[in-house]
Formats: sequence, structure tokens, C-alpha cells
Amino acid sequence: MSEKINIYQMNRILFFLILLLLCLCGCNNSTHEWKTIEVGNYIFDVPSDFKLIEYESIDSYAGRIEGDSMGLDFDYGYYSNSLVQTRQEYW
Repeated sequence: MSEKINIYQMNRILFFLILLLLCLCGCNNSTHEWKTIEVGNYIFDVPSDFKLIEYESIDSYAGRIEGDSMGLDFDYGYYSNSLVQTRQEYW
């Protein structure tokens, strides 16, 4: 019986060592450079490859924050869409 317990314990230790090794291999030690972009009252921390593109607008501050992996368009102003739909718009 004690031999089975020892084998069970050894298998358990081996399993956790393999799991630890896999977790450590998945870690990426590269440091990413970040920069801060301000849009109106909002502050975004983005990777260093992102840039702010400002659009010409009449009554608002509009533009795009764009990087290699994604882009975010914004329109910040008094007459901008509130993004809240009325019941008639929703149905």
C-alpha cells in the first residue's frame, strides 16, 4: 500500500513540475514601451506604436487612435451621439 502512495505522490509532483515548466515557458519577458494620449477629458495609455490622428470637425473634437493591431475612432463634443437609444430606436 505504501508503494502505491509513493507512486501517486511522485506522479503528482511530476504533474506539478510539468505544469510549472509550461507556465514559465509561456511567460514573455519583453518590456513594452507605453505612451499616454489625451483625448478631451480622457487619458489612454497605449503601446508606443499607436498614434493620434485628429480629424477636421466643426463642432466637436474628432479623430482616431491607431496602432498596428487596432484603431479607435472618437467624436467628443456637445452634439455627439450619446449612444443611448430611445425605446423607438431600439425596437
